[in-house]
Order: sequence, then C-alpha cells, then structure tokens
Amino acid sequence: MTEKNSAPDRGSDTETKLSLHLVGKLLFASTAAVIALGVFQEVYTRHFGEETLLRGMPQIALDGEHNVGAWYTSCLMVAAAFVLFLTGRAESDKGGLRKSLPWYALAVIFVGMSIDESASFHEILGQPLRDKLGTGGFLYYAWVIPGAIFALSVAIAFIPFLLSLPRPVAVRFVAAGAIFVGGAVGLELFEGYLADRGEEGSPLYMAFVIIEEGMEMTGIALFLATAIGHLGNIHPKWRLGN
Repeated sequence: MTEKNSAPDRGSDTETKLSLHLVGKLLFASTAAVIALGVFQEVYTRHFGEETLLRGMPQIALDGEHNVGAWYTSCLMVAAAFVLFLTGRAESDKGGLRKSLPWYALAVIFVGMSIDESASFHEILGQPLRDKLGTGGFLYYAWVIPGAIFALSVAIAFIPFLLSLPRPVAVRFVAAGAIFVGGAVGLELFEGYLADRGEEGSPLYMAFVIIEEGMEMTGIALFLATAIGHLGNIHPKWRLGN
C-alpha cells in the first residue's frame, strides 16, 4: 500500500514580498498628505484666523518645529539611515569594509540629520552666528552658511561613491540631494531675506516655507525609495542575521 504524498511544508521558505514600486508610491503619497495638511492649515488660518474651534492647528503646520511635518521628516531620515545600514551590511558580505563604509557613513549622516530635525540644533546656531558675522538679507538665517559648507563637503566627498553606483541609482541620489538641499538651504535664503525685511509670516514668506518643507520631504522620500530599490536589486534574498 503506497503512502500518500504529504503536503509540502511551505512555512520555512515562504517569503512575504512587498512591491518596491508600492513602497515608493506609499512614500510619495504620505509625503503629499503631510504637505497637503500643512497647506490646509495655512489656508484655514488665513481665512478664519487662529481663534477658532481648531485653534490654528499648529500641530500640522509646516512652519516651525515640533509638529507632524518635522516628525515625518525625521522618521523618513531614520528609515533612510536604517536602509543604508542594511545596504552596508549586505555590501560587506561581498566586498568587505571598502564597499560598506560609504553606506555606513551615509547612515550616520542621516541619523545626525534626524536628530537635528527633531531637536532644531541648526536653529540655535542662527542668532549667535548672525550676531558674530553681522549677516542680514539673504543670510539673515546665518545657519545656512555652515549648512551649505556641510552639504558641499558631503557632495564632494561622496563623488567616488556615486560614480561606483549604477547610473540610474546615482542620478536619483543626486536628484534627491539637490531637491533636499535646494529647499533646506536655497529657499531658506529667500525666507531670511523676507524675515530681515519684517515680512516673516507674510503670505509670500509662508509660501516659501511650504515649498521648502515640501522639497525637503520629497527629497528624502526619493532618496529612501531609491535606496530600498537598490538594496532589493543587489541582494534580493539578503537577510539581516543568520
């Protein structure tokens, strides 16, 4: 009497896969939602004022710190740092420290950026630097000086790393960095100019703020989506641990 074949045990080798395309869509959809909330808050308070039942909704405003926008940007940075760390681990399995070090370095940078986004260290630098350097106009927010120097230094230091990547990945990383820095530093120059003229909080100033924050979130979301896709391409079956 022959035995019936037992059903194969699929538990050990079953994999749950999340479409990388879907991940990218979710990232950009959530980014658009946070920006839309900020736009709604600004339009609402401009039309109805802050003395309403909703009290101005500063929690969803894009201006200032300690709100949903700052939290979301910080979360994106932490997620990017985690993916970069995983990529470093994956690359170390193939090429050792030489291939993994740039990924680890980027992970550390993103952790630092996340801390700054939450704790606003760059804002603390503004007044002392402005007083010491006597800046005004476009440099009214004087923290943009060390910020621009840091961004340029990182860009130059990572040129060899970018050249070693597949071209589509490198192009997306550069685009993401340009969008982020263009918002965080570039538009901050115009906001500083308006603030120096006493127009902080004006409709034009707030328009710059919304575009700036939107560019920062979009840049990080693009970087994160690209990093996830790259990790999936180079190590589709790589896992953390044994």
